Amino acid sequence: MATCSRGVYPPAVIASVQKQLKELQEEEQDHDDDGGVPDSFKLQPAMQIARLDDAVMFKLDIDPVHARVRELNATRGAEMISNHSGAHGSICFVETGVDDDGLLEFNEKYFTFPIYRDQTWTFYEALGNRKIGLSLLWNPFSVFSIMCETYQRIREKKIDGNMKGDGIIQGGIIFFGRDGQPKAAYQEETGVDLRIRDIIATLNAIRKEG
Repeated sequence: MATCSRGVYPPAVIASVQKQLKELQEEEQDHDDDGGVPDSFKLQPAMQIARLDDAVMFKLDIDPVHARVRELNATRGAEMISNHSGAHGSICFVETGVDDDGLLEFNEKYFTFPIYRDQTWTFYEALGNRKIGLSLLWNPFSVFSIMCETYQRIREKKIDGNMKGDGIIQGGIIFFGRDGQPKAAYQEETGVDLRIRDIIATLNAIRKEG
């Protein structure tokens, strides 16, 4: 099971994954895989000490008919992870109340799996509580370059979206094993497509581990 926290452009992330997976199916497998988790995906200290089992999570009731997003009862992280492991797919952690219109579109077009709000920000902190660095924000040329590249990718993928929300928070993906414990993690790289080959290698390594 993988989890992803809200990135700068969630729809672009999902579309990128779908596109790259399709390309991987069409081309020969030329990726060297030693059967292990890539070094950049190995758990960092913040993830190793995180108490994900005790995180306070609110499942979101997303009603596209009435254009409404509301929070249901709270649940512990351990229960949420157990309920959505294996064949049940992945969980996306996002904020609510910032851009509910965007969340409605995100759930309808790009991510039809259960969505929760991380009340205690436990998963964000486990991913390093990362934001775009001040050095980048103070460099207008770097910011402009990233915005242009990201906008171009969004246009090429024919993705709708807006600029609402906190765009400096960096999320990521957490990979869980059958025991409900994190085995690997990917930290979002602003303006860079997901490394699908490494994600596949990570999933295969976790499956082999059992």
